[in-house]
Amino acid sequence: MDIYSELKSLFDENCKRDEDNFWNLGRASSLSFIDQAWKDHLAEMDYLRSGIGLRAMGQRDPLVEYQKEGYELFEDLVNNVKYSVIRILLNFDSNLIKQNIEEQKETNIDVENKVGRNSPCPCGSGKKYKKCHG
Repeated sequence: MDIYSELKSLFDENCKRDEDNFWNLGRASSLSFIDQAWKDHLAEMDYLRSGIGLRAMGQRDPLVEYQKEGYELFEDLVNNVKYSVIRILLNFDSNLIKQNIEEQKETNIDVENKVGRNSPCPCGSGKKYKKCHG
């Protein structure tokens, strides 16, 4: 069995387990990776533009060199985004996502039930929280 068929079966298995979360994760990770990769690409293009003038000294047309290297950088950008999203989706674990959601709910409950400094202490001593357990 070749690696592509193994990856395809793994991808299909992950998709079948929890389809809604799987595709939501795919959309969110795609947007995140595209956003960051595009920012990095623009910075690389700016760096390329600043150094392209030296190509004229080497008897090469700077415009042609800029276009060629810019296209190569863009192809790298597209491939990196594809690779990153596929890597995230292949490592998808719906149980882990559900655990993270439950942990976030628990921390939100803890924040909502926070005792103020001047509130009565929940231990029942009758003292203010800051004098008893604070």
